Amino acid sequence: MHRFLAFLTSLSLLCPVAVRAASPVSLQASLQLLGDAKQNTNTVSRSRRALLRRSRAQNLRRKNSYRRVSMLNRAYNTYTNDTYGLTIGYPGDWKVLHNFMETVASFLSPQTDANDELTENINILVERYNPGQAPTLHEATQKALKQLRQLEGFTMHELNKNEILDQRSAMSMTYSAGNREQMLKFKQVWVLHEGSLYIFTFVASPLTFRDYVRVFDKMLGTLKLE
Repeated sequence: MHRFLAFLTSLSLLCPVAVRAASPVSLQASLQLLGDAKQNTNTVSRSRRALLRRSRAQNLRRKNSYRRVSMLNRAYNTYTNDTYGLTIGYPGDWKVLHNFMETVASFLSPQTDANDELTENINILVERYNPGQAPTLHEATQKALKQLRQLEGFTMHELNKNEILDQRSAMSMTYSAGNREQMLKFKQVWVLHEGSLYIFTFVASPLTFRDYVRVFDKMLGTLKLE
């Protein structure tokens, strides 16, 4: 459970995979990119920053309205991991990273334009336990919440205790964390299977979350655990 909580603290807190020049970078590099962006922003006047934020928000809304349908209807590939006994579908134009920063797999959305440095991404983590030592879903949720409430700007939007994954009881939560310069929105779903905890994490900016979370939900609908 400690690695699961550490993962939440690192990955799910201001640590999404960033994209610059369409190339995925490590989580540490992502933090550096966010830090550089914050320093550069401090050299711009407040009015200029507000104008840039409004312009970016308008552009994102236009892009999202155009691609909303195509994201769900595009062709899907199948990711298979025999070690953890799982298969899951993912959009064919998304990039897959294997064993990235303790994850089983990470799925990265394509870059929309040259200024798209924060890519929506979906990550899979599996926490294995010795026989009889796996937490219940309730225990895993309570421990995760204890850690998440320490995050800067943490806001819980929804906690669903009646989630279903591959015909198994699961739990999910949607929350935000961050600061004025960088706020992120997350959805996490976890399920127990044969003594292991499978954690699925989706992260995006608040502006793109609503559209891309549909891709996340569709992917989870294809999940098979063996």
